[in-house]
Amino acid sequence: LGLSVRGRGLMYGLVSPKDHSLPARVSKEAFARRLVLETAGSYGEVLKFMPALTIAEADLRRGLSIIRDCVRTVQDSTAASS
Repeated sequence: LGLSVRGRGLMYGLVSPKDHSLPARVSKEAFARRLVLETAGSYGEVLKFMPALTIAEADLRRGLSIIRDCVRTVQDSTAASS
C-alpha cells in the first residue's frame, strides 16, 4: 500500500501518497466499528488518529487494533476488486 506513519505524542497520521481515497475508506470502515477517525492533507491522503491524552492503555490498544483491522479490510477489498 505504500503507507507511512508520522506524528508526535498521541497525534498520528497514516499517510497514503499513492491512493488518496484510502484514508476516507478506512475512516468509513472504522466508523462502522464505532471509532471516529478524520482525514487530512491537501488531497485527503492522511488518516488522523488523535485520542484524548487521558486515554487508558487498553482503550488505546483497542483503537489501534481497530485501525489495523480496517486497513486490512480496505486493502483486501481493493485487491479483490482489481
